[in-house]
Amino acid sequence: MAEETSIFQFSSTFDSESTYVTFFQNGTAMTSLVTVFHTTCTTDITHYPFDKHTCDISVIPRNLFSSLILETSVTSVLNEFTIENSEWSVCSAVQQDLLGPVSNVNFVLYLTRKPYFLVLNLVLPSIIICTVNSLSFLIPVESGERLSFCVSLLLTYIVFLTTVLDKLPSTDTVSCFNVYLFLQLIYSSFTVFGIIKTLEYYHYDSKKIVPMSYKKIVRYLHKFLCYVKIVPIKTIMVTTKSSKEDHSPLGDSQNVVEDKENRQKRDMKDYEHKESSDNLYNGLHYTTWRDVAETLDSVLNIIAIIVALFNFIVFCIIMTGLQN
Repeated sequence: MAEETSIFQFSSTFDSESTYVTFFQNGTAMTSLVTVFHTTCTTDITHYPFDKHTCDISVIPRNLFSSLILETSVTSVLNEFTIENSEWSVCSAVQQDLLGPVSNVNFVLYLTRKPYFLVLNLVLPSIIICTVNSLSFLIPVESGERLSFCVSLLLTYIVFLTTVLDKLPSTDTVSCFNVYLFLQLIYSSFTVFGIIKTLEYYHYDSKKIVPMSYKKIVRYLHKFLCYVKIVPIKTIMVTTKSSKEDHSPLGDSQNVVEDKENRQKRDMKDYEHKESSDNLYNGLHYTTWRDVAETLDSVLNIIAIIVALFNFIVFCIIMTGLQN
């Protein structure tokens, strides 16, 4: 529905509602009417900033039952005397149709958004910030700069979002770019939470017992990540006490040798039992809070690599869209 229906657009300024008519020798009269119509079209910004829109504008007589027939000889909207729009590429077509007793002329406008400005100023900065955020796990925990670096990037991204929201069109349709920004915000918040938990586990008191559920998770993740922990194994010295009979020249030498062999076998059995217990304790049950922190850090590193690869794929898709 057009908002302006009068062909005398400047009547309020010049206080005149007149136009010129040209008469030909055969009695034909011709007049040119110039007006400005304001109309609206439905939009779909799902693929913003690579969205395309089709706007249909139909011109019909005011009196639907009149014998007035609208005809046109042009096939496209005249744009020779217009300046190219900086945001949209406009193509057009003109169609003439007769719907029952009413004739109409249909103007079809094909609008394609020019994405270069938005990609360089909105999309690429968002991808760069998220990719740099994934690098925060490469900072050593001992440096103490990991959390401050991640929080600074989160604040930078939030400030950037306030600028992006001013550029996004306000419609009920949610674009893929909106969803991408929301997912990146969730990922940045998750990164801060993961770093906080890593630092918390890393600086826990070593005397505090790790829950068995944590130990099972760490053990399973170590197997999944092919993580090998080298734990020093305690060793004991096997010594045998010499009896008085060893130094007694009157003792039976054969009995002394047998006693010494029995004691050595008994000590070796005790040593093997002690060694197997230590191995079981160190390899399966001896899990510290630093082990938990290192395991969590490894998992977050893998997630960061996946997100970085996802950003690279998004970047390739965007560059392909720009070429098309």
